[in-house]
Amino acid sequence: MTVTTTRAAAHEPAEQPKDEIGASEFIRKYPSYDGRGIIVGVFDTGVDPGAPGLQTTSDGKPKMIDLVDCTGSGDVDTSKETELEADGTLKGLSGRSLTVPAEWPDRAAGTKYRLGLKRAFELYPRPLVARVKAERRRRHDETQRAVAEEERRKAALGPPLTAEGEAGLDASADQFRSPARRPLPTAEGEAGRKGAELAARVSALDACDKAYEDGGPVYDVLTYKDESGVWRVCVDTSERGALGEAALLAPFRVEGKYGTLDAADAASGAETLCNFAVEVAADGARTTLCVDAGSHGTHVAGIIGAHFPDTPELNGIATVAAALADIQYTWSSRGPTYDGHLNVSVSAPGGAIAPVPNWTLQGRQLMNGTSMASPNACGGITLLLSALAARGERWSPASIRRAIETTALRTPNATGSAVEVWALGRGLLQVGAALSWLEEHGGHAHCDVRFELSATTHGCSTAAGAGARGVYLREPQHSSASEVGVDVFVRPRLHEEAPNAQRVSLDVGVTLQPSAPWLSCAPFLALTHGGKGFNLKVSPGQLPPGAHYAEVAGHDSSSPRRGPLFSLPVTVCRPHANLAAPHAPCHVAFERVAFSPGHIERRFVVPPRGATWATLTLRARGAPRSREPAGSVVYMYSLTQLLPQKHIGQSSETRRVTMGVPDEAQGAGAPATEYVSTVACV
Repeated sequence: MTVTTTRAAAHEPAEQPKDEIGASEFIRKYPSYDGRGIIVGVFDTGVDPGAPGLQTTSDGKPKMIDLVDCTGSGDVDTSKETELEADGTLKGLSGRSLTVPAEWPDRAAGTKYRLGLKRAFELYPRPLVARVKAERRRRHDETQRAVAEEERRKAALGPPLTAEGEAGLDASADQFRSPARRPLPTAEGEAGRKGAELAARVSALDACDKAYEDGGPVYDVLTYKDESGVWRVCVDTSERGALGEAALLAPFRVEGKYGTLDAADAASGAETLCNFAVEVAADGARTTLCVDAGSHGTHVAGIIGAHFPDTPELNGIATVAAALADIQYTWSSRGPTYDGHLNVSVSAPGGAIAPVPNWTLQGRQLMNGTSMASPNACGGITLLLSALAARGERWSPASIRRAIETTALRTPNATGSAVEVWALGRGLLQVGAALSWLEEHGGHAHCDVRFELSATTHGCSTAAGAGARGVYLREPQHSSASEVGVDVFVRPRLHEEAPNAQRVSLDVGVTLQPSAPWLSCAPFLALTHGGKGFNLKVSPGQLPPGAHYAEVAGHDSSSPRRGPLFSLPVTVCRPHANLAAPHAPCHVAFERVAFSPGHIERRFVVPPRGATWATLTLRARGAPRSREPAGSVVYMYSLTQLLPQKHIGQSSETRRVTMGVPDEAQGAGAPATEYVSTVACV
């Protein structure tokens, strides 16, 4: 038989999405603006310094500058001081004798060594603890089982028999009888004592096996200061006091070196591949072993800036992706917030196959979510800052945010509908367009000013309320009103260290532009550093049922092409059914609602007065003349009420439902599959 193989491409460029935000084109156009000169901090579960792609930058410098443990879980009390014995050993806190290698620098009489003790399971991430425990238990069971079986065999066979049938030292064929047929020794005499001893051994081994509890490795920690004033740390991962087998480390920010918590488990087969760095504080009284607490932080760092010289398609953003179908997943973060804020600023690809810690026993892993979109956007902004730094241009957080929000790309959804603003925010991040905006408008007088908005909706304390960041009309008494008044106050904010002369000189003429006819306000606002308010009128009464969004954008009247200085989001939810109305029924049905993958349908229902629970029934049937094969379909529903003084988690419920869909072959009379659930309501 002949087998023909086809070599596939080593990696798909889409494993690290970059084209969607314009990062690939940006780096092709500006190769040296690949993140150089910019430091990115990853506040997460920690980063594995030995993970693939996180060793060096594109210009050959170390990728990581420092590793810090902010949790305290890696802290070791090293306040106890001691000196080296004449034979070159120390007695560790574990009781072991620690041998200080002769080749260590500064090994001399009078050197003060600080001692500490640390359990490995306090350092390992939880998945690694489970793996190490399983591997150590397997090795223990193999040894325990072999010893126990040998003792059972001895107890069953008893001592060898003589030709006369008495216990003795002479072997005979009788000793090879089946244990079940072999007469056990009596309790009298030497043979009886030996039999009792063997039985006790077997019983003790069984009891120990049942009481097995693995506390994990325990490491002695040695800390001292060398002649140059640099702290040195050694962790006895051998658990034998052989410090020469372990790494002698300085704080990571000093030498950029790290160790591996492996030697202690090498004999038992539990190779952890768990890397760690060290930090010393309190004049040596506290030593910190920095170990990542999970794979998330390393994955995030890989999305931002992984560097693979031989496979550049796997590089992170700040180091030729295939086009992906644009779809904003239903589990992505969405607005509005309780006080009407849009919540989402900009969007970025929320999935990547990126590096993970070595202890996971895989080089890279696919992860999805806003946790992946955030580092993707961070990497794109890093490219932007790298370009500005290389050109010697200044920037501020306010100018960068305004640039990326103004130039973000509004994309259609792969489901055939537009991506709603609550999910997409201002749009998909575009690195090149943001740089062009900064080139044209970055030197504007008010570019570094941020604007805070505060909205007070009259008679609407349960929705947007006073001092809100937006307007949210959700309850029927608000969304059905012919007109709702909102007092909006705009306050410019400068950096706290900005000179007061800038505050005095701040004077902006703002043009106010509502985006929908059901919003109205004054057309102009004279804005100084003290702030200024305006009145907004919302007319939701004539809107159709459903969710509606509009905003009031404030533009600099002298430079409207710069985009809005600020925007006030307005969300109105009009009910599809008001069961609290007089003579209204206590139920409502929505028939023939068509769904497709990723599609969202919203229905707003006002519950009857006094209701405390509701029954939700979902019925699924195939579409008429559908050619799609029948099968199971996964639906997700979310029920939400906004209640005063209640967290959203206390007044909402989300469920994932799998339902079978009957096909056309079953006939027109095929019953629909049904799901019924009871939920609390107010």
